[in-house]
Amino acid sequence: MAPMKMSSLFLTLLIGTIELLLLSSCASLQPSPTTVPVINFASYPAQVLGVVIDPNGNVLDVEHGSAAEQAGIARGDVIQKINNLSVTSQRQQVQTAILETKPGRDVMVLLQHNGNDVVLSVKPSPPPAGRAGLATATPVAAPNDYL
Repeated sequence: MAPMKMSSLFLTLLIGTIELLLLSSCASLQPSPTTVPVINFASYPAQVLGVVIDPNGNVLDVEHGSAAEQAGIARGDVIQKINNLSVTSQRQQVQTAILETKPGRDVMVLLQHNGNDVVLSVKPSPPPAGRAGLATATPVAAPNDYL
């Protein structure tokens, strides 16, 4: 192969790799029915509730200024369902439902607060100011999740 063709090919591959890395760091990749990743810019920055929960739905942390805090969700609450999806058995679907909620729309959160069942209407929003681009204030160790 001629040196000029190799340089062009290398440069094209390098630019493509850089573009892919940039796109994957600022947008969520969602598999399409053909299993080819599709970039969804509508969810960037990702909408969240701003809570860290354990596998049983126990709220371990609530971010200051988050949608969850504004709705009254507190540490020690137990989130049972979001939009009628169980947070213990349908975790991935719950995360997707939150991410795909249109701006200004609510998700319904069924939780136990001080031993009472409570239904809250919460508007997911981007992370609080200064948090955009970061998932949470502290790393979330498996098997806990950030919603």
